[in-house]
Amino acid sequence: GDYNPAGRLPVSLPRAEGQLPVCYNSLQEPQAYVDLPGKALLDFGFGLSYTSFEYKNLQIDHNIVSVEVTNTGAYDGEEVAQCYLTALTGPIQRPRLELCGFKRIFLRKGETSAVTFELTPETLCCRDRNGNWINATSDFRIHVGGTPGTLQSVDVVIKTGAPTM
Repeated sequence: GDYNPAGRLPVSLPRAEGQLPVCYNSLQEPQAYVDLPGKALLDFGFGLSYTSFEYKNLQIDHNIVSVEVTNTGAYDGEEVAQCYLTALTGPIQRPRLELCGFKRIFLRKGETSAVTFELTPETLCCRDRNGNWINATSDFRIHVGGTPGTLQSVDVVIKTGAPTM
């Protein structure tokens, strides 16, 4: 208990081998099976801590997402704040959840810190089947939290041109 680890899973872990492949960023919600649920046992980005964190005041100003993170537990610790997006409309179907940023922060017990994420054109745009960038003018749902199961969300319309790469 002298150190509070803050690792996160780089993959989703299935409940059974018959559930493979299991991905956090698939195009559809996972389908239930006859003998087990469709949801992964542990999702991409999942992690445990000896302390707890609270996310509040999720806001978007232009392409900057900000949220306040508070260590509400009894121990100092590191948190990995994660930002995901979901394209609600757009020219092509995109994954239901896309990781667009993460930040590791250290908070003493009771401390609050603001965390910001920038939504760049590269993050918001996508490529068509020919490899060309598609303008990401779309309605997005932005999700922020410590693990995928505890995300806060806000809907926003973001307009941007295709990135120059």
